[in-house]
Amino acid sequence: MSLGINTTTPEGIVLAADSRQSYRNRKGMSRIGSDSASKVFKIGDKMGVIVAGLAFLPENGVLKNISRFIEEFKKSGSLIMIETEIYKHLLNQSILLLHQHPLSVDVILGYMFAKDIEVRNLRIIIKGKQLGLNEEFIESQLVY
Repeated sequence: MSLGINTTTPEGIVLAADSRQSYRNRKGMSRIGSDSASKVFKIGDKMGVIVAGLAFLPENGVLKNISRFIEEFKKSGSLIMIETEIYKHLLNQSILLLHQHPLSVDVILGYMFAKDIEVRNLRIIIKGKQLGLNEEFIESQLVY
């Protein structure tokens, strides 16, 4: 659960947040995965971000705080990298749904999420080719 509050003053913006996100680690133990210090980010003098919900994304099998994506956004001004990582996480969760409970609605949901990502990839390829974007950039946007 996350709560984000902001107010604007003549000097700038004030952000405050409280958050607790729990998850189970590889050993099956419950852990608290985030707190307010890891979910409030200053972007500029008069702009900030409070992240609600997913605060960690897997990178090489290890959960990493999304703060690195915020830093990337500060440098590039683009949210493409975090969007792609969230879709990769969604695809991985969809694959889990397909295999965990074969006789439940999870299989249908997993298939639908995976199909949605496949359609997104096809749109990226087609639009990238139409706009003449280079292949490395197009490939970096794909989720697989």
